This record gives sequence, C-alpha cells and structure tokens, in this order.
Amino acid sequence: MSARTKKFTPEIDAQLYDELIATAKKSGHTQRYVLEEALRYYLHNVGPVSALGSS
Repeated sequence: MSARTKKFTPEIDAQLYDELIATAKKSGHTQRYVLEEALRYYLHNVGPVSALGSS
C-alpha cells in the first residue's frame, strides 16, 4: 500500500500547541508523528465512545 498524505493545518489552542512541541522534543519524535498519534488515538478510542453517548 502506498502512503498518502493530505495537507492539514488546524488552528489550535496555543497551550496545546506548546504541549505538542514539548512532547515531540522530549520523546525525540517529530511534531507530525505526535500529532498523527494523538489524532489516531482520538479517532479510534475517544470518538467512538463519545458517539455512543450522543443520541
């Protein structure tokens, strides 16, 4: 499977952005990797649970 990317430029809270940068630096990962992992976690774990409660 070939990798595909999409340009994604969210406007986020400044404090969250600072946490993202700090986490990436501390872990040695790229900012992109940390953001993708956070999105992946949310979409697979938080989003489905939230959807169950909204009716």
